[in-house]
Amino acid sequence: MDDETRGDLLAKLLTGDPGASPAAVREACERLLLNNDCPRPAPGSEEDDPRAGLFWILTMAWRTHRRLRDPLPTDPARAAALAYTLQTRPLRDDAHGQLFIDAPSLMRRAAAVMAFGTPALAVGDDDALTLALHQAGADDLAAIDIDERVLAYLEEASVGAIETHRIDVTRDPVPEALRGRFATVVTDPFRDLDGGLSFLTWAAACLRPDGHLIWVDHPDWSYEQPEVLETMERLGFELVAMREDVHAYPLSVALIRPDEVADALDLDRGWLRAITELTHAWSSIYVLERRPPDPMTVN
Repeated sequence: MDDETRGDLLAKLLTGDPGASPAAVREACERLLLNNDCPRPAPGSEEDDPRAGLFWILTMAWRTHRRLRDPLPTDPARAAALAYTLQTRPLRDDAHGQLFIDAPSLMRRAAAVMAFGTPALAVGDDDALTLALHQAGADDLAAIDIDERVLAYLEEASVGAIETHRIDVTRDPVPEALRGRFATVVTDPFRDLDGGLSFLTWAAACLRPDGHLIWVDHPDWSYEQPEVLETMERLGFELVAMREDVHAYPLSVALIRPDEVADALDLDRGWLRAITELTHAWSSIYVLERRPPDPMTVN
């Protein structure tokens, strides 16, 4: 299905008008949330709360429609070649919180890394970012992950060009071989305060003093994001750039389980299922760098 048709179908499901504008689709989603008593979830809300589930589905739905009407630039031939390469990637593992971005999104993430340069490290790499970078001609690449299948895939697909380490960032210390070494470090962490900070502080320890930390997150997915950013600022980092809704995560009914949400809120199963099948989850890029020391406080 092409993007125009997808956008038409999503708009029709949400507003009744296939030609509705992104603003009208967003307004319809927000009205639906209000009518179903689904406010923005508070930090620490239960993930299985059906109202939080509907908030997430409909928020990602209007964001998907907006992107379908105003798509980001991409190279279809390169994206198709990368998608072909990724066909042999290990299957997603819920136990590790894995959810893959699509090939055009992976190319955009790789471009963000290339803008800041190598050596580059991916802290968690089930998306195979380092492989996309390798195929784009970058070198001096490293990846850490808890999933041995991911690491084996990266090593084999790159013919040993990607340095890999099996590490659990929530438990394991930063090896001296990685500490303070990289110009760019990328992480797409867990969407909660403790998990997010585990990844970010671990990633930050691997940066050179002038390095850039690329943090992938979204305020409509990570309700504790403001607290995460505030903590990173207290640790001496500042937000220097942000690009909104650049990574698309294809969804499925089996993954999101909209029927459970529909039943709990007395909504039409077929309607919510159709919306879910047309919707992608989205994340944004946040670039952090170390704040320069205050000259008034330096001895």
